[in-house]
Amino acid sequence: MKEKKFLGSTEIVGHQKRFDQRNVAFTRLGMGLLGEDVKNRWMSESPDPFWRMLYAYTRKENSIVWHLRRAVNGPVKPEKAELGTPRDASEKIKAAARFFGASMAGITLLDQAYVYSHRGRNTDLEDGTFGEEIVNNHKYAIVIGYVMDYDRIEKSNSYESDAETGRAYAEAAKIAVMLAEFIRELGYPALAHHFRQEEVLHVPLAVAAGLGELGRNGYVISPVYGPRFRTGVVTTDLPMEIDQPVNNHIQDFCNYCALCSQLCPADAIPDGEKTVVRGVSKWQLNADACIKYWASDPNNNLACALCMKYCPYNTR
Repeated sequence: MKEKKFLGSTEIVGHQKRFDQRNVAFTRLGMGLLGEDVKNRWMSESPDPFWRMLYAYTRKENSIVWHLRRAVNGPVKPEKAELGTPRDASEKIKAAARFFGASMAGITLLDQAYVYSHRGRNTDLEDGTFGEEIVNNHKYAIVIGYVMDYDRIEKSNSYESDAETGRAYAEAAKIAVMLAEFIRELGYPALAHHFRQEEVLHVPLAVAAGLGELGRNGYVISPVYGPRFRTGVVTTDLPMEIDQPVNNHIQDFCNYCALCSQLCPADAIPDGEKTVVRGVSKWQLNADACIKYWASDPNNNLACALCMKYCPYNTR
């Protein structure tokens, strides 16, 4: 009998085919593949100034994350610093991540299954790189988590909870950029990945790096912070000791909880058993239904954090 393979509590049951970024729901929405009405609601100017300056859809120069798109890579110092053993190096890198503001950090090998196959963000259209094959042969991935404010997420759905999500994404992006800069100054190549410029899938890397388990709601759920954190990633060749995935039986709880599914206004979260998706046994979200709901009430909100808000692991 073939031995089962697990990534923490997530079972890997087959070949994990690389995902094409052009199939991300946000890209599909921006290209009008989810309907022109929802595209127009999403792409039109939001009445909320926090949304406009945190998400960089209009007047992008007024958004820090737009500038951080241009800061993910840079020159490498010719001389390598002496960092000691791989364990010493990992401790120093994690300490630097916390210094820059990370709430948590983990390190894993960069599995090529978690590198997007082709560029497909709307921002890639601006750069003329849309559809290009992605090649990232770095050996390691450092995943940082930035915790979001509990009280603001409790106000979902609202522009206040949207702003908190955008602020956390911006902070995670900034931390990833600074950490990559720091590693390049140590003499090693490093590339930052954040929600406005990325080549990798954050969720499986966060699970592999031990930040938490994949929940029914599609979030990585930390035993300490629940699903209430955003991530950034740095890929590099700096030799480090890696962390191991964790199993705190969060998926066992998700198996019988299903509160997020019951309370999801878009019916985007399954309430039944897991299915196999690209070689992984997991609860498959309906991303199209989710994002269509996000854009259904643009005068009050353009996102949704209800499944995060209602998750029993979301505690102060």
